[in-house]
Amino acid sequence: MLYSARYINKERKIMLLAAACVFLVGLFLQGCTGRLGTPNSYNSYALQAARWLEGHLDLGQNYSHLEIAAFNGKYYNSFPPFPSVVLLPFVLLFGTATPDGLISLWFAAAGAALAAKLSFLYGKSEKEAFFWAVFITVGSNLLSIMCTGWVWFIAQTMAFTFLLAAFCTAKQGKTWCALLLTACAAGCRPFSVLCLPIFLYLLHKAGCRFSRRTLLRVLPAAVLCLFYALLNGLRFGNPLEFGHNYLPEFLAEPQFGFGYVAENVKTLVRLPALQGGQLVFPEFNGFNFFLASPLFISCLCRLVRHKKDAADWCATGLLLLWLLLFCMHRTMGGWHFGNRYTIDLLPPALWLILRKKGDFSGHIPLFFLGFSLHFYGFLTL
Repeated sequence: MLYSARYINKERKIMLLAAACVFLVGLFLQGCTGRLGTPNSYNSYALQAARWLEGHLDLGQNYSHLEIAAFNGKYYNSFPPFPSVVLLPFVLLFGTATPDGLISLWFAAAGAALAAKLSFLYGKSEKEAFFWAVFITVGSNLLSIMCTGWVWFIAQTMAFTFLLAAFCTAKQGKTWCALLLTACAAGCRPFSVLCLPIFLYLLHKAGCRFSRRTLLRVLPAAVLCLFYALLNGLRFGNPLEFGHNYLPEFLAEPQFGFGYVAENVKTLVRLPALQGGQLVFPEFNGFNFFLASPLFISCLCRLVRHKKDAADWCATGLLLLWLLLFCMHRTMGGWHFGNRYTIDLLPPALWLILRKKGDFSGHIPLFFLGFSLHFYGFLTL
């Protein structure tokens, strides 16, 4: 018992250390770029939360600098709604001037702690747990977005952390918690629901079986999903429509289509251009996702070098499907550094890595590649 308590205490220390490192790196970058404590002009979620507190579902007016969905003469936030739920207490305290940059950093730091926790759940050492925790956060494309509270970025940072939390709780057999966290992640980034088969597999492996109690355990997630459906239905007359299809650019051209795939696949693998002896990184649609998040290289190496079971093949298939759905989108994102959409795939990629045994030291150069690239990218973009 004493040994167990000491071991748990060591785990917590590593989790706190990883979280503190990530938070301090983010604070430093925010300070270097003048974003520390500054208002967020792309605050769609705070505006939406404020209107909810006033008893309205619409935003009350159009905001020309935001991606606003116009429907039946009213204006709505066009993004999945859960980040506004998170911001409700902050709006009560700060109004619409919520500290989104610091909130985003907190979620990134929590994500690092959860990545360390997941590593411990797979029997990794303290050093290895710390390494993967900092690699998946400040050594990946997350570093470029976690320091900014803009509407697109804060939602993605939240989804990243909710998915890692879902992996941890599913591995521990906590059904209701894993399913609720999956619903939270999907309310930030809808394609996060593609991780659900992995979570069901983990719950099964943890000894969870279907019973009458299962229905009670599903209830919290079901209530949150019902909230999404009711909100969408009341605003747009469709329980599955959160507003993006009513953006002006998607009224002219469809949001998704197979016709976009070929060009977007090129974007997934394209390298930065060399102009006048200087590397030029595109701000729209991103660049090579292996370069943007070298953790994917680590994942590929682990899968190639180790024996694969059915779970590996199924999870890999889900990630490829996820990439296909991204490539079916009309754009791959703008005004960002790296390949932002693929950040969503980092938690399941880490899970695939942790399932396999192996020395992590060979992956350290990949961490420094990712960290230095995004440190530079955030300061210069």
